[in-house]
This record gives sequence, structure tokens and C-alpha cells, in this order.
Amino acid sequence: MSQYSLEKAAAAVFEASAQQQRETKATLDALKDAAAKFETKAGALPREIFAQVDRALPDAAHKAAGQIASNWTEANLHAERAAEVYKNAVRWAPWRIGGMAVLSTFCGVLGIVIAAKFVQPNEDVVAALRREEADLRAKIQQLSTKGGYSTVVGCYDSNNRNRLCVLVDESAKIPVKGYRVIKGY
Repeated sequence: MSQYSLEKAAAAVFEASAQQQRETKATLDALKDAAAKFETKAGALPREIFAQVDRALPDAAHKAAGQIASNWTEANLHAERAAEVYKNAVRWAPWRIGGMAVLSTFCGVLGIVIAAKFVQPNEDVVAALRREEADLRAKIQQLSTKGGYSTVVGCYDSNNRNRLCVLVDESAKIPVKGYRVIKGY
């Protein structure tokens, strides 16, 4: 970016204009004062003094005009620099806005990808969970064939102890003493 910002250039133009106005007012006041003095003393002054004033007055006016022109030239230079800074700002503004939009979108997508990486389990974890599920399903199948679906309730025996009980099939006769067949199996 240029050494001059828009704000500095505008301030310089304003200051130069204010300085020129003060100098112009001072010059005009001085000319009015000189003209008034000249008119009051013109009649009493000899011709030679009148000629000297006549010679000095154009030089003062020329000097004041030179200062005014110099101030305006400097103000124009600052205004041109400010206009160039403004043009550059206008030229690059869409690119900056577009760049910020692309950068924001990239950061958002990157954040979503990172969050998904930490939230979603990786393939090894998924494979391990699937193996565990298959093992558990096999155990359930195995237990169901061995009475896993039987109803187990709490009941009291003859000594009034709380025991686990299942419903048995009284009609089924088995040759092993002490065992009974679970109802439904």
C-alpha cells in the first residue's frame, strides 16, 4: 500500500487549504491596510515615495500569488495521491473479499473434516466392533439352545432361602438323577 493513506491525504489537502485561506486573508488585510494608509498619506507624500509604493505593490501581489499557487500545487499533489490510494483500494477490494470468502470456506471445510475424523470411528475400531457383535450373536445362539430363553425367577426353598428357579417339564423322564428338563427345551 502507498505511503499515503486516504486519510493522510485528505488531512493534508484540508490543512493546505486552511493555510492558503489564512495567508490569503492576511495578504488581503495587509493590502487593505496599505491602501488605506496610502490614501490618507498620498496627498502629503512626495512623488518619489508614491513611485516607490507603486513599485513595491506589484511585487507583494506577485509574491502572494506565488505562495497561493504553491499551496494549491501541493494540495493538488496530495489529492492525486489520495485518489490513487482510493483507486487501488477499490481495485483490490473484490479480490480481498473473495480471498476472505475462500479462506473462510476452506477453514470451515477443514474444521468439518477434522471434527469428522475425531467423531467418526476409524476402520479398525469398526472392524473390532463388528467382530465383537458376531461373537456376542454366536454366544446368544449357543445360550439359547442351552436354555437361554427360559424364564428364571426368584423363589424360596424349604429352608426359606432365596434361590433361582426355572419352570421344568414334569412329564419328561430322564435317566440322570437330580436333573430336570427345562420347559420348552
